[in-house]
Amino acid sequence: MDPNNHSPQSELEQKTIASQPDTGSDLISREETTPPPPSEQTPQPEKDSNSLSAETIQLKELQSELQEKEQLVSTLTEQLEQVIDKLDHNQHANNGSTAANQLRLEELETELLEKEQLVKILKERLSEVAEQLQISQRTNEELSAAENLRVKELEAELRKKSS
Repeated sequence: MDPNNHSPQSELEQKTIASQPDTGSDLISREETTPPPPSEQTPQPEKDSNSLSAETIQLKELQSELQEKEQLVSTLTEQLEQVIDKLDHNQHANNGSTAANQLRLEELETELLEKEQLVKILKERLSEVAEQLQISQRTNEELSAAENLRVKELEAELRKKSS
């Protein structure tokens, strides 16, 4: 093992060192410092297999994600349709109540006009009655004044006859 390298030796290095004849420290030192032969590279088909496997996994993940998003779209579409149904229901209910409110408003306006006309007629009639009452009072006052005059005349005549 190299004094600068604290990791254990690989099996290949151990086999190399063990198979060499002991010719001196120079040889051992050279073998220890010589890099191990390059490890066998993975054949291309295996690399393609690994990349295909990774692509397959990625494809499955994407398909899963797509399926989740499609489910989300489906759920949101369903909720949207429910909201639309509620809005339609509320709009129809509001249209019905709006029509009823409009009809009631027209009825109230008609009733108000009738009552305003009635008040106008009653005011006119009241004015006529007040005028007739004034005329009647004047007439009574005139009669009373005439009667008082006649009573005074009669009293004066009676006094003359009795004296």
